[in-house]
Amino acid sequence: MNRLTLHIAAADHRVQTRPLVDGVDLLATALPEEPGMDPRHLPTLTATAEPHEARLAEAECMESCCGALYVTITRTPTEVRWHGWRDPDRPGLSLPTLRFPVSHYDAELARAMGDFSWEWPARTIARHLEPALRDATAWLTRWECDTPTLATSPATPTQLDLLFFHRPTGHPDAPWLQFRRALPLAEPETLYADLTATDPRTGAEVVGGSAEFAERLGYPWLW
Repeated sequence: MNRLTLHIAAADHRVQTRPLVDGVDLLATALPEEPGMDPRHLPTLTATAEPHEARLAEAECMESCCGALYVTITRTPTEVRWHGWRDPDRPGLSLPTLRFPVSHYDAELARAMGDFSWEWPARTIARHLEPALRDATAWLTRWECDTPTLATSPATPTQLDLLFFHRPTGHPDAPWLQFRRALPLAEPETLYADLTATDPRTGAEVVGGSAEFAERLGYPWLW
């Protein structure tokens, strides 16, 4: 049987999950130089009676360019198997089947999912705030905005940005813009109340779209 450790590494501009199998970094040989998945995706490693595929890593440029590493996870009464390895960029990828004791696997996954000691201040706020923002559809629809995400990095631990799109409706050729709004570090409940009480574009800057769209919507284009 193998032993699994799910190591969370937060450095530079990213945080990633590095699976260590018997103390050896799996991704270092399976997909060298590419980052592991964000820890928010750890639940996809849950082993259930129904086999399923999970992504362990993706090329920094994107999967469609330089590949990704997928594994099929199968649970039996006594063990969890990682097998059926796949990389869209490398047909015929062959890696050995890994077998973990069920009790050890479940305990290690639960430990990793419950450990936030690696988080930086802005990431902690984002973890609590982002689910509520995704559910605040009425607020965003009112201002013809959608797809809110929170961006933060271990390189700038106190910086938290709200990214979203403004898409006026009514015509297939309607212009659209992406905005970024810097948020203060505050309690998630306070930030949520303040954000949903106003137009999300208040105090935000245009960071995506086109000069033509910005002109048509009356916003400056500084790119």
